[in-house]
Amino acid sequence: MKGLENLLDNPLTPNEEKDPLRLFMFAFHARGMSFVDLAYLKKSDINLKRNTFSYFRRKTGQFIEVSLNHTLRQIIYYFTESNPSSPFLFPIIRDPTQPTYTQYCTGLRIQNQRLKQIAVRARLGKSLSTHQARHAWATIAKNENIPIWVISEWLGHTSVAMTYIYLDSFGVSVLDQAHQKVSRAISKTC
Repeated sequence: MKGLENLLDNPLTPNEEKDPLRLFMFAFHARGMSFVDLAYLKKSDINLKRNTFSYFRRKTGQFIEVSLNHTLRQIIYYFTESNPSSPFLFPIIRDPTQPTYTQYCTGLRIQNQRLKQIAVRARLGKSLSTHQARHAWATIAKNENIPIWVISEWLGHTSVAMTYIYLDSFGVSVLDQAHQKVSRAISKTC
C-alpha cells in the first residue's frame, strides 16, 4: 500500500488519478470498506468529536464503526471541501434526480477502470480493483495474526466462513517452514 500512498504525494501523478487513489486508500484504511458502502457514506456518518465514522453495511446490515486515522481524516477533509453541497462524502452519487443505485454502478465501473490504468502506470505487475482494498486489508490482518473472528467482525461479515474468501492461503514457504519444524521435532523424539 505504501507505493500507492506515495503516488498521492507525487506532483507528477496526474490529477485524474489522485481521486481514485484517495477512494482506494480510504477503503483500505477503513478496514477494507466495500465500494458500495463507500459510495453511500454520508457526511453525517462522520463524528469528529468521537474521532469515528459509522454506517450499516448495505450487504449484511451489520453496524460498522471505524476510528479515524490520519489518512482517513485527510481524505475526508479533501472530499468535504471539494464537494460541500452534497450529503454524500464522496462524489459518486451526485445527482438527486437520478437513481442512486445507477450512479453507484457507474461509479464502480469508472473507479475500476481508473484503478486498472493506475496499476499499469505504476508498474504494479497486476491489476488493481476496488475489491482489492478489502482483500488486501483482510490478508494483512491475517498475516499480523489477528484472529479470523475479529477480521470477520471488522469486515461486517455474518459468518467467519465468509471471511476465508478474502484471505490468501498461506504461501508454500510458510508451509515448508512448518513442515521442517515438525520434522525436527520428530527427529528429536526418535
